[in-house]
Amino acid sequence: MTLLSLLLTYPRVRQCSMQQSLTILVPRVWPFLRHTISSVRRAALETLFTLLSKADESCAMWINPILQDMLRHMFQSCILESNEEILELIQKVWMELLSQAPHQFVVAASCPWMGAWLCLMMQASQIPIDVNMLLEVKAL
Repeated sequence: MTLLSLLLTYPRVRQCSMQQSLTILVPRVWPFLRHTISSVRRAALETLFTLLSKADESCAMWINPILQDMLRHMFQSCILESNEEILELIQKVWMELLSQAPHQFVVAASCPWMGAWLCLMMQASQIPIDVNMLLEVKAL
């Protein structure tokens, strides 16, 4: 994944990748956000950050269809992550996602989940998290 994120920093490679294919390819990174090995989680987040930070005006074309799921995966990663370095990277990806996505789409994508997100944020550390409130991560 690190190689992929480095390749995507080159404009020629980005031009070759079709925007529609990113809508299909980016969700394949999500299972790696909960991988047991922290370096895999870091590589997945770095890949997402590279895709978002090197985005051009057509970024909304591939972000909008997957925005709600991407917000949910990033929020869940933040709640479940214990590694400080990875938490900082999650915050970078989250902020970049919010800056790249059109604001009206962010509002529409996040409003249905605000109640669940608030419940997850207020969860006492001694009580297990209700798995029904978590997004199941499946390998594609």
